[in-house]
Amino acid sequence: MEEIRVSSSWTLFYKVFLPTVWIVFFGALTFIVVIMGGAGALSSHITIKLGVLAFFLSGLALLWLTIMNLKRVEMAEDTFYVTNYFKTYKYSYASLKEVKEWDLFVMHITVFKFIEKTAFGNKIFFIQRRKIWTAFLAANPDLIN
Repeated sequence: MEEIRVSSSWTLFYKVFLPTVWIVFFGALTFIVVIMGGAGALSSHITIKLGVLAFFLSGLALLWLTIMNLKRVEMAEDTFYVTNYFKTYKYSYASLKEVKEWDLFVMHITVFKFIEKTAFGNKIFFIQRRKIWTAFLAANPDLIN
C-alpha cells in the first residue's frame, strides 16, 4: 500500500510561514520600540517598552508551544511516517498508546501519544485532512484502536 498523507497541506503554512512572518514583523516592531526608542515621546516610556516586549515574547511562546509543533503525517498499511519537514521518521502502529482528536471548528487536530519517547517527544500533533483521515480509518479499522 502506498503512503497516504493524512495531515493538511496547510501544515507547512502554519508551521513555517506564519511564524516567520510574525517573528520578522513583530520582532522589527519590538526592536524599533524597545531598542531604538521609537520616533515619539510615547514610545520612550518604560511601560510601553515593557508592554511591547511582553507582547512579542508571549506571542513567540504561544507560537512555539502550539503551531510550530505541528507535524506532517503519512499513513501506510503497516507503518506511518512523521516529518517536521527536515527529518522524517518511521513508526509502527504498535508504538501508539493513544489517538485523540480535537475539533476546533476551523480545523481538526489529531494527537498521537506514543508508548515510549520518540524523536519528536511523547506526542505529535497534526491537522487532519478530514475526508482522507476518516476514509483511511474506515478502510483500516484495526490499525488504530
